[in-house]
Amino acid sequence: MDTRCEDQCPKIEQDITFADVNLKNTLQSIERMWRDKVGCDVILEVDGTFFHVHRVILAASSDYFRGMFTSGMKESHQNYIALPFIPSFIFYHDLNREHLRADSFRSTQKF
Repeated sequence: MDTRCEDQCPKIEQDITFADVNLKNTLQSIERMWRDKVGCDVILEVDGTFFHVHRVILAASSDYFRGMFTSGMKESHQNYIALPFIPSFIFYHDLNREHLRADSFRSTQKF
């Protein structure tokens, strides 16, 4: 067995654990900012309910919103967007998921 790497190679497991903790903290911070309406840059009206959201989070987690916000559609420049075709309870469920619920984050990678 080659032992040269024991002292020179980084500890992958420790690095992944640190990355998991760092990512979880970041996700928790994003969720707090969303709940406190900090940095929200667009208001979506869904079924008469107003949602203050982060455009970049929606675009990063949804093909629909990525297209809306990055393809030059008029909505990409608006601060208010009505989405009359989506029931609010479905949108709220998806919004929670899209805003990166940190408490449900679990690493599935094993090294």
